[in-house]
Amino acid sequence: MRLFNLLLFFHFIFLVNAQEHPPVMAFYPEMYGAENQNWSVTQSENQNMYFANNSGLLEFNGSKWKLYSVPNNSIVRSVKADRNKIYSGSYMDFGFWEHNQFGILEYQSLVEALNISVLEEEQFWNIEILDDWILFQSLSRIYMINRVSNTIKIIKSNQEILNIFSVNGIIYFAKRNNGIYKIVNGKEVLVSNDPKLNSSRLVGISNINKNLLFITSDNGFYYIDNDIVRTWSSDYINFD
Repeated sequence: MRLFNLLLFFHFIFLVNAQEHPPVMAFYPEMYGAENQNWSVTQSENQNMYFANNSGLLEFNGSKWKLYSVPNNSIVRSVKADRNKIYSGSYMDFGFWEHNQFGILEYQSLVEALNISVLEEEQFWNIEILDDWILFQSLSRIYMINRVSNTIKIIKSNQEILNIFSVNGIIYFAKRNNGIYKIVNGKEVLVSNDPKLNSSRLVGISNINKNLLFITSDNGFYYIDNDIVRTWSSDYINFD
């Protein structure tokens, strides 16, 4: 879960002089007309920025802000742009937004359209897209929806699901104190339950020289080599 506190920062880089520092513009809640907590950010193909905000979905086109509320007026926790759609996750709902002929975003709930039974009080913290599948992650489930066939698959967990990541065409996710998993044919497969990873807060996964690199918020970097979890060091991995 990602939280941008108090100030919303944008870094606009102008290629005027390579030695100049890019300017930083700060936008306060009074300027963008919403709450001060923004949980997620994405950029669409037309370069518009979208933010999952406590007040709803924020749209910024570079000069103007517009706030959209979800039907249940809840906090928007996650947002992801793809093609001509903006997907969002909120309280007991997830779906997508599209611009109508007047340039106004209109919302379609996938929970309602596909008659999906979500859990009481469930909120959707992360969204990932892989090929024709879009995944919405709550703390106890991952909902996988095929955008072509509307097929729905659900991964359920008794342990808290912390986050999900897409790496080289594979979806990975972490369970609190219970390991890191990947999704294969719609089912979870254990990648590692090494104590070093279980005791760490995972914030990112990457790939280096065919090795998975795990980025933690508190214990540095780890990677898997021949099924063994090792502490990352430049001595271990050659970046050439």
